[in-house]
Amino acid sequence: MKILTILALALTLNASALQAKENYLGAYDVSTTDEILNDKYCQKTKNHQILCMEYQLDYPLVIKSSNPALNDTIQKKIAPYRENFKPGDAKKYIVKFLKEGEFDASGTWSQETTVALFATTEKTFTLAVTDGGYMGGAHGNYATGYENFESVNGKKLTMKDLLGEGYKSKLTNIAKTYYMRLNNLKPNESLTKLDWFDNKFVLAENIAITPKGLFFLYNAYEIKPYSSGQTAFLLPYDKLTSIINPDSVLIDIAKKVISEKHTTQTYSFSDDYGAKTNIQTTITPQHTLHVVVKMKNLSYKKRGWLSVSFPDIHNTNIKPKISQQGFTSLHSYPKGSKIYNQTLKKAIKSDYLLVEAESKNWKEKEENTIDITLDLPKNTDDFFIHVRGSFRDKSKNITLVPNTYDGIKGQQGYSNYRIRVGL
Repeated sequence: MKILTILALALTLNASALQAKENYLGAYDVSTTDEILNDKYCQKTKNHQILCMEYQLDYPLVIKSSNPALNDTIQKKIAPYRENFKPGDAKKYIVKFLKEGEFDASGTWSQETTVALFATTEKTFTLAVTDGGYMGGAHGNYATGYENFESVNGKKLTMKDLLGEGYKSKLTNIAKTYYMRLNNLKPNESLTKLDWFDNKFVLAENIAITPKGLFFLYNAYEIKPYSSGQTAFLLPYDKLTSIINPDSVLIDIAKKVISEKHTTQTYSFSDDYGAKTNIQTTITPQHTLHVVVKMKNLSYKKRGWLSVSFPDIHNTNIKPKISQQGFTSLHSYPKGSKIYNQTLKKAIKSDYLLVEAESKNWKEKEENTIDITLDLPKNTDDFFIHVRGSFRDKSKNITLVPNTYDGIKGQQGYSNYRIRVGL
Protein backbone atom coordinates (compact mmCIF):
# COMPACT_ATOMS: atom_id res chain seq x y z
CA MET A 1 0.00 0.00 0.00
CA LYS A 2 1.40 3.35 -1.04
CA ILE A 3 0.56 6.32 1.17
CA LEU A 4 0.87 9.90 -0.05
CA THR A 5 0.06 13.22 1.57
CA ILE A 6 -1.78 15.43 -0.90
CA LEU A 7 -0.84 19.08 -0.45
CA ALA A 8 -1.93 20.47 -3.80
CA LEU A 9 -3.65 19.53 -7.02
CA ALA A 10 -0.73 18.12 -8.94
CA LEU A 11 -2.64 14.92 -9.63
CA THR A 12 -5.90 16.58 -10.54
CA LEU A 13 -5.12 19.62 -12.64
CA ASN A 14 -3.04 20.45 -15.65
CA ALA A 15 -0.08 22.56 -14.49
CA SER A 16 -1.24 25.56 -16.49
CA ALA A 17 -4.75 25.54 -15.10
CA LEU A 18 -4.07 27.69 -12.06
CA GLN A 19 -2.21 30.88 -12.70
CA ALA A 20 -1.73 31.57 -9.01
CA LYS A 21 -1.36 27.86 -8.19
CA GLU A 22 -2.96 28.42 -4.81
CA ASN A 23 -3.40 25.46 -2.48
CA TYR A 24 -7.05 25.22 -1.45
CA LEU A 25 -6.70 21.98 0.52
CA GLY A 26 -6.31 22.59 4.24
CA ALA A 27 -7.75 26.08 4.00
CA TYR A 28 -9.97 25.30 6.96
CA ASP A 29 -9.07 22.65 9.52
CA VAL A 30 -8.62 19.58 7.28
CA SER A 31 -5.69 17.45 6.16
CA THR A 32 -5.63 14.13 4.30
CA THR A 33 -3.41 11.13 3.72
CA ASP A 34 -4.08 9.32 0.46
CA GLU A 35 -3.94 5.75 -0.69
CA ILE A 36 -3.26 4.65 -4.28
CA LEU A 37 -4.76 1.35 -5.45
CA ASN A 38 -3.64 -0.42 -8.63
CA ASP A 39 -5.07 -3.29 -10.64
CA LYS A 40 -3.04 -4.35 -13.71
CA TYR A 41 -3.19 -7.31 -16.08
CA CYS A 42 -1.21 -8.10 -19.27
CA GLN A 43 -1.76 -10.75 -21.92
CA LYS A 44 -0.11 -11.76 -25.19
CA THR A 45 -2.31 -11.33 -28.26
CA LYS A 46 -2.55 -13.74 -31.21
CA ASN A 47 -0.37 -11.28 -33.12
CA HIS A 48 2.35 -11.83 -30.49
CA GLN A 49 1.89 -8.36 -29.00
CA ILE A 50 1.46 -7.54 -25.32
CA LEU A 51 -1.66 -5.65 -24.26
CA CYS A 52 -2.04 -4.43 -20.69
CA MET A 53 -4.89 -2.77 -18.82
CA GLU A 54 -4.35 -0.83 -15.60
CA TYR A 55 -6.93 0.69 -13.28
CA GLN A 56 -5.84 3.14 -10.59
CA LEU A 57 -7.67 4.88 -7.76
CA ASP A 58 -6.16 7.67 -5.66
CA TYR A 59 -8.39 8.67 -2.74
CA PRO A 60 -8.16 10.09 0.82
CA LEU A 61 -7.69 7.15 3.19
CA VAL A 62 -7.26 9.23 6.36
CA ILE A 63 -9.02 12.55 6.97
CA LYS A 64 -8.13 14.64 9.99
CA SER A 65 -9.86 17.69 11.42
CA SER A 66 -10.92 18.89 14.88
CA ASN A 67 -14.51 18.06 13.91
CA PRO A 68 -15.11 14.25 14.01
CA ALA A 69 -18.52 14.69 12.38
CA LEU A 70 -16.89 16.38 9.38
CA ASN A 71 -14.43 13.50 9.06
CA ASP A 72 -17.30 11.01 8.95
CA THR A 73 -19.28 13.08 6.44
CA ILE A 74 -16.36 13.33 4.01
CA GLN A 75 -15.58 9.61 4.39
CA LYS A 76 -19.17 8.72 3.48
CA LYS A 77 -18.95 10.77 0.26
CA ILE A 78 -15.68 9.08 -0.71
CA ALA A 79 -16.72 5.52 0.21
CA PRO A 80 -18.55 4.71 -3.08
CA TYR A 81 -15.38 5.31 -5.12
CA ARG A 82 -13.42 2.89 -2.94
CA GLU A 83 -16.20 0.29 -3.02
CA ASN A 84 -16.43 0.44 -6.83
CA PHE A 85 -12.72 -0.35 -7.24
CA LYS A 86 -12.57 -4.13 -7.66
CA PRO A 87 -9.26 -5.99 -8.17
CA GLY A 88 -9.58 -8.32 -11.14
CA ASP A 89 -11.46 -5.91 -13.37
CA ALA A 90 -8.33 -5.34 -15.46
CA LYS A 91 -8.09 -9.05 -16.26
CA LYS A 92 -11.80 -9.24 -17.10
CA TYR A 93 -11.43 -6.32 -19.51
CA ILE A 94 -8.40 -7.75 -21.38
CA VAL A 95 -9.82 -11.26 -21.64
CA LYS A 96 -13.14 -9.97 -23.02
CA PHE A 97 -11.44 -7.51 -25.38
CA LEU A 98 -9.16 -10.15 -26.93
CA LYS A 99 -11.93 -12.71 -27.05
CA GLU A 100 -13.84 -10.35 -29.33
CA GLY A 101 -10.97 -10.52 -31.84
CA GLU A 102 -9.15 -7.23 -31.22
CA PHE A 103 -5.61 -8.54 -31.81
CA ASP A 104 -3.83 -5.48 -33.25
CA ALA A 105 -3.84 -3.50 -30.00
CA SER A 106 -0.70 -3.37 -27.85
CA GLY A 107 0.92 -1.40 -25.08
CA THR A 108 -0.55 -0.31 -21.77
CA TRP A 109 -4.02 1.17 -21.55
CA SER A 110 -5.18 2.80 -18.37
CA GLN A 111 -8.11 4.33 -16.54
CA GLU A 112 -7.29 6.46 -13.51
CA THR A 113 -9.57 8.12 -10.97
CA THR A 114 -8.38 10.66 -8.41
CA VAL A 115 -10.69 11.76 -5.61
CA ALA A 116 -9.25 14.77 -3.76
CA LEU A 117 -10.45 17.17 -1.12
CA PHE A 118 -10.17 20.34 -3.19
CA ALA A 119 -11.43 23.06 -0.84
CA THR A 120 -12.82 23.51 2.64
CA THR A 121 -14.51 26.44 4.37
CA GLU A 122 -16.12 26.78 7.79
CA LYS A 123 -19.40 25.48 6.35
CA THR A 124 -18.58 23.52 3.17
CA PHE A 125 -16.19 21.08 1.57
CA THR A 126 -15.60 20.32 -2.10
CA LEU A 127 -14.41 17.09 -3.68
CA ALA A 128 -12.55 17.10 -6.99
CA VAL A 129 -12.98 13.91 -9.00
CA THR A 130 -10.67 13.49 -11.97
CA ASP A 131 -11.08 10.67 -14.48
CA GLY A 132 -8.43 10.12 -17.08
CA GLY A 133 -6.52 7.53 -18.99
CA TYR A 134 -5.34 6.20 -22.32
CA MET A 135 -7.26 3.71 -24.47
CA GLY A 136 -5.24 3.91 -27.67
CA GLY A 137 -5.30 6.76 -30.16
CA ALA A 138 -3.29 9.96 -30.45
CA HIS A 139 -3.54 10.99 -26.81
CA GLY A 140 -5.22 10.26 -23.52
CA ASN A 141 -8.12 12.18 -22.05
CA TYR A 142 -8.96 13.52 -18.62
CA ALA A 143 -11.66 15.61 -16.98
CA THR A 144 -12.29 16.99 -13.49
CA GLY A 145 -15.63 17.46 -11.79
CA TYR A 146 -16.46 19.21 -8.51
CA GLU A 147 -19.00 18.20 -5.88
CA ASN A 148 -19.87 20.77 -3.21
CA PHE A 149 -21.30 19.71 0.15
CA GLU A 150 -22.56 21.32 3.33
CA SER A 151 -20.28 20.25 6.18
CA VAL A 152 -22.89 19.92 8.92
CA ASN A 153 -25.15 17.41 7.15
CA GLY A 154 -23.44 16.35 3.92
CA LYS A 155 -26.13 17.91 1.73
CA LYS A 156 -24.98 18.32 -1.87
CA LEU A 157 -25.07 21.98 -2.88
CA THR A 158 -26.03 23.31 -6.30
CA MET A 159 -25.56 26.76 -7.77
CA LYS A 160 -29.32 27.19 -7.48
CA ASP A 161 -29.03 26.61 -3.71
CA LEU A 162 -26.27 29.20 -3.45
CA LEU A 163 -27.43 31.86 -5.87
CA GLY A 164 -31.19 31.38 -6.07
CA GLU A 165 -33.64 31.13 -8.96
CA GLY A 166 -32.69 32.68 -12.29
CA TYR A 167 -29.02 32.97 -11.37
CA LYS A 168 -27.56 31.86 -14.72
CA SER A 169 -27.91 35.09 -16.73
CA LYS A 170 -26.71 37.26 -13.84
CA LEU A 171 -23.79 34.99 -13.02
CA THR A 172 -22.83 34.79 -16.71
CA ASN A 173 -22.64 38.58 -17.01
CA ILE A 174 -20.64 38.96 -13.79
CA ALA A 175 -18.26 36.12 -14.62
CA LYS A 176 -17.69 37.31 -18.19
CA THR A 177 -16.92 40.89 -17.14
CA TYR A 178 -14.45 39.71 -14.51
CA TYR A 179 -12.86 37.05 -16.74
CA MET A 180 -12.22 39.63 -19.46
CA ARG A 181 -10.66 41.99 -16.92
CA LEU A 182 -8.62 39.21 -15.35
CA ASN A 183 -7.19 38.24 -18.73
CA ASN A 184 -6.51 41.84 -19.75
CA LEU A 185 -9.09 41.85 -22.56
CA LYS A 186 -10.98 45.00 -23.45
CA PRO A 187 -14.81 44.74 -23.53
CA ASN A 188 -14.88 44.81 -27.34
CA GLU A 189 -12.14 42.18 -27.80
CA SER A 190 -12.96 38.59 -28.71
CA LEU A 191 -12.54 35.58 -26.45
CA THR A 192 -10.96 33.80 -29.41
CA LYS A 193 -7.78 35.73 -28.55
CA LEU A 194 -7.63 33.40 -25.54
CA ASP A 195 -8.16 30.30 -27.74
CA TRP A 196 -11.91 30.02 -27.07
CA PHE A 197 -13.80 28.27 -29.86
CA ASP A 198 -16.00 31.33 -30.35
CA ASN A 199 -16.77 34.70 -28.78
CA LYS A 200 -19.65 33.49 -26.60
CA PHE A 201 -18.90 33.32 -22.87
CA VAL A 202 -20.41 30.31 -21.12
CA LEU A 203 -20.46 29.27 -17.48
CA ALA A 204 -18.19 26.40 -16.53
CA GLU A 205 -19.87 23.06 -15.98
CA ASN A 206 -17.81 22.67 -12.80
CA ILE A 207 -17.73 25.33 -10.09
CA ALA A 208 -16.19 24.85 -6.63
CA ILE A 209 -16.80 26.72 -3.38
CA THR A 210 -13.49 27.98 -1.95
CA PRO A 211 -12.62 30.28 0.97
CA LYS A 212 -11.99 33.18 -1.44
CA GLY A 213 -14.59 32.81 -4.18
CA LEU A 214 -16.22 30.47 -6.69
CA PHE A 215 -13.64 28.53 -8.68
CA PHE A 216 -14.55 27.94 -12.34
CA LEU A 217 -13.00 24.99 -14.15
CA TYR A 218 -13.38 24.31 -17.89
CA ASN A 219 -12.20 20.88 -19.04
CA ALA A 220 -10.51 20.25 -22.38
CA TYR A 221 -12.87 20.69 -25.36
CA GLU A 222 -15.39 22.59 -23.22
CA ILE A 223 -14.35 26.03 -24.49
CA LYS A 224 -10.91 25.41 -26.01
CA PRO A 225 -9.09 22.68 -27.94
CA TYR A 226 -7.38 19.77 -26.17
CA SER A 227 -3.96 21.37 -26.65
CA SER A 228 -5.00 24.27 -24.38
CA GLY A 229 -5.65 21.91 -21.47
CA GLN A 230 -7.93 22.96 -18.64
CA THR A 231 -8.87 26.60 -18.04
CA ALA A 232 -9.67 27.90 -14.57
CA PHE A 233 -10.22 31.15 -12.72
CA LEU A 234 -11.41 32.32 -9.31
CA LEU A 235 -14.41 34.67 -9.20
CA PRO A 236 -14.07 36.63 -5.91
CA TYR A 237 -17.03 36.81 -3.54
CA ASP A 238 -17.12 40.62 -3.61
CA LYS A 239 -18.23 40.30 -7.25
CA LEU A 240 -21.15 38.09 -6.23
CA THR A 241 -22.79 39.98 -3.35
CA SER A 242 -25.75 41.07 -5.47
CA ILE A 243 -26.80 37.52 -6.40
CA ILE A 244 -25.89 35.32 -3.41
CA ASN A 245 -28.95 33.70 -1.83
CA PRO A 246 -29.20 35.33 1.65
CA ASP A 247 -30.46 32.02 3.07
CA SER A 248 -27.55 29.95 1.75
CA VAL A 249 -24.35 28.88 3.52
CA LEU A 250 -22.43 31.00 1.01
CA ILE A 251 -23.57 34.33 2.47
CA ASP A 252 -21.54 34.04 5.70
CA ILE A 253 -18.47 32.79 3.83
CA ALA A 254 -18.64 35.75 1.46
CA LYS A 255 -19.24 38.30 4.23
CA LYS A 256 -16.17 37.09 6.10
CA VAL A 257 -13.93 37.41 3.03
CA ILE A 258 -15.26 40.87 2.16
CA SER A 259 -14.77 42.11 5.74
CA GLU A 260 -11.10 41.12 5.55
CA LYS A 261 -10.30 43.16 2.43
CA HIS A 262 -7.81 45.37 4.25
CA THR A 263 -5.83 42.48 5.67
CA THR A 264 -2.71 40.89 4.25
CA GLN A 265 -3.13 38.41 1.38
CA THR A 266 -0.51 36.00 0.10
CA TYR A 267 -0.04 34.37 -3.32
CA SER A 268 2.37 31.60 -4.28
CA PHE A 269 3.80 30.56 -7.65
CA SER A 270 6.09 27.60 -8.12
CA ASP A 271 8.27 26.47 -11.01
CA ASP A 272 10.70 23.72 -9.97
CA TYR A 273 13.12 24.59 -12.76
CA GLY A 274 12.78 28.38 -12.60
CA ALA A 275 11.84 30.06 -9.36
CA LYS A 276 9.59 29.99 -6.35
CA THR A 277 7.74 33.28 -5.94
CA ASN A 278 5.76 34.59 -2.99
CA ILE A 279 3.76 37.81 -3.10
CA GLN A 280 2.25 39.52 -0.09
CA THR A 281 -0.16 42.44 -0.44
CA THR A 282 -1.65 44.66 2.23
CA ILE A 283 -4.21 47.43 1.72
CA THR A 284 -4.45 50.05 4.44
CA PRO A 285 -7.55 52.11 5.32
CA GLN A 286 -5.62 55.08 3.87
CA HIS A 287 -5.90 53.40 0.42
CA THR A 288 -2.21 52.57 0.29
CA LEU A 289 -0.92 49.28 -1.10
CA HIS A 290 2.14 47.54 0.32
CA VAL A 291 3.59 44.77 -1.89
CA VAL A 292 6.43 42.43 -0.94
CA VAL A 293 7.68 40.11 -3.68
CA LYS A 294 10.16 37.35 -2.82
CA MET A 295 11.69 35.20 -5.56
CA LYS A 296 13.97 32.21 -4.97
CA ASN A 297 16.29 31.26 -7.83
CA LEU A 298 15.88 27.59 -8.80
CA SER A 299 17.27 27.98 -12.32
CA TYR A 300 20.99 27.54 -11.50
CA LYS A 301 21.72 30.67 -13.58
CA LYS A 302 23.56 33.51 -11.89
CA ARG A 303 22.19 36.64 -13.53
CA GLY A 304 18.55 37.42 -13.01
CA TRP A 305 15.78 40.01 -13.04
CA LEU A 306 12.58 40.42 -11.06
CA SER A 307 9.90 42.66 -12.57
CA VAL A 308 6.75 43.94 -10.86
CA SER A 309 4.25 45.88 -12.99
CA PHE A 310 1.06 47.74 -12.16
CA PRO A 311 -1.17 47.85 -15.29
CA ASP A 312 -3.72 50.07 -13.52
CA ILE A 313 -1.25 52.85 -12.74
CA HIS A 314 -0.98 55.22 -15.67
CA ASN A 315 -0.67 58.34 -13.53
CA THR A 316 2.95 59.49 -13.44
CA ASN A 317 2.21 61.41 -10.25
CA ILE A 318 2.00 58.16 -8.27
CA LYS A 319 5.53 57.72 -6.97
CA PRO A 320 6.26 54.32 -5.38
CA LYS A 321 8.50 53.91 -2.36
CA ILE A 322 10.72 50.96 -3.21
CA SER A 323 13.54 49.03 -1.56
CA GLN A 324 15.31 45.77 -2.26
CA GLN A 325 17.25 43.03 -0.57
CA GLY A 326 19.84 40.94 -2.42
CA PHE A 327 19.71 42.71 -5.78
CA THR A 328 22.54 44.62 -7.44
CA SER A 329 20.31 47.40 -8.81
CA LEU A 330 16.71 48.60 -8.65
CA HIS A 331 14.83 50.93 -11.03
CA SER A 332 11.34 52.40 -11.36
CA TYR A 333 9.83 53.15 -14.78
CA PRO A 334 6.63 55.25 -14.79
CA LYS A 335 4.35 55.48 -17.81
CA GLY A 336 6.22 56.91 -20.82
CA SER A 337 9.63 55.55 -19.81
CA LYS A 338 11.75 53.64 -22.28
CA ILE A 339 11.72 49.89 -21.65
CA TYR A 340 12.82 46.95 -23.78
CA ASN A 341 10.21 44.71 -25.41
CA GLN A 342 11.59 41.26 -26.24
CA THR A 343 8.85 40.47 -28.78
CA LEU A 344 9.49 43.62 -30.79
CA LYS A 345 13.26 43.45 -30.10
CA LYS A 346 13.43 47.16 -29.42
CA ALA A 347 12.81 49.84 -26.83
CA ILE A 348 9.23 51.09 -26.40
CA LYS A 349 7.46 53.55 -24.13
CA SER A 350 5.94 51.94 -21.06
CA ASP A 351 2.13 51.99 -20.75
CA TYR A 352 2.13 51.69 -16.96
CA LEU A 353 4.36 51.61 -13.90
CA LEU A 354 7.16 49.03 -13.86
CA VAL A 355 9.61 48.25 -11.05
CA GLU A 356 12.55 46.04 -11.99
CA ALA A 357 15.54 44.74 -10.04
CA GLU A 358 18.66 42.95 -11.29
CA SER A 359 21.15 40.64 -9.62
CA LYS A 360 24.46 39.88 -11.31
CA ASN A 361 25.27 37.07 -8.89
CA TRP A 362 21.98 35.44 -7.91
CA LYS A 363 23.07 32.30 -6.13
CA GLU A 364 21.24 28.99 -6.33
CA LYS A 365 18.27 28.86 -3.92
CA GLU A 366 18.95 32.43 -2.82
CA GLU A 367 15.82 34.50 -2.21
CA ASN A 368 15.80 38.17 -3.19
CA THR A 369 13.11 40.71 -2.33
CA ILE A 370 11.45 43.85 -3.69
CA ASP A 371 9.38 45.95 -1.26
CA ILE A 372 6.97 48.49 -2.80
CA THR A 373 4.51 50.95 -1.24
CA LEU A 374 2.26 53.17 -3.36
CA ASP A 375 -1.00 55.10 -3.36
CA LEU A 376 -3.84 53.27 -5.08
CA PRO A 377 -5.79 54.87 -7.91
CA LYS A 378 -9.31 55.98 -7.08
CA ASN A 379 -12.64 54.82 -8.52
CA THR A 380 -11.70 51.22 -9.30
CA ASP A 381 -12.98 47.93 -7.87
CA ASP A 382 -10.07 45.78 -9.00
CA PHE A 383 -6.34 46.31 -8.96
CA PHE A 384 -3.96 43.96 -10.75
CA ILE A 385 -0.27 43.25 -10.33
CA HIS A 386 2.03 41.52 -12.85
CA VAL A 387 5.10 39.63 -11.63
CA ARG A 388 7.74 37.87 -13.68
CA GLY A 389 11.36 36.77 -13.47
CA SER A 390 14.11 35.81 -15.88
CA PHE A 391 17.52 34.20 -15.46
CA ARG A 392 20.48 34.02 -17.83
CA ASP A 393 23.82 32.22 -17.84
CA LYS A 394 27.08 33.16 -19.57
CA SER A 395 25.96 31.39 -22.75
CA LYS A 396 22.86 33.64 -22.74
CA ASN A 397 20.53 30.69 -22.16
CA ILE A 398 17.38 32.13 -20.61
CA THR A 399 14.89 30.70 -18.12
CA LEU A 400 11.58 32.56 -17.94
CA VAL A 401 9.25 32.64 -14.94
CA PRO A 402 6.46 31.96 -15.69
CA ASN A 403 7.27 30.03 -18.84
CA THR A 404 6.06 31.15 -22.25
CA TYR A 405 2.82 29.15 -21.98
CA ASP A 406 1.61 30.43 -18.62
CA GLY A 407 0.37 33.77 -17.39
CA ILE A 408 -0.49 37.04 -19.11
CA LYS A 409 1.60 38.79 -21.76
CA GLY A 410 3.00 42.00 -20.29
CA GLN A 411 4.29 45.24 -21.77
CA GLN A 412 7.83 43.85 -22.01
CA GLY A 413 6.61 40.99 -24.23
CA TYR A 414 7.09 38.33 -21.54
CA SER A 415 4.51 36.21 -19.75
CA ASN A 416 3.61 37.41 -16.26
CA TYR A 417 1.80 36.04 -13.27
CA ARG A 418 -1.29 38.20 -12.78
CA ILE A 419 -2.87 38.62 -9.35
CA ARG A 420 -5.91 40.59 -8.36
CA VAL A 421 -6.18 42.75 -5.26
CA GLY A 422 -9.80 43.52 -4.39
CA LEU A 423 -10.35 47.11 -3.35
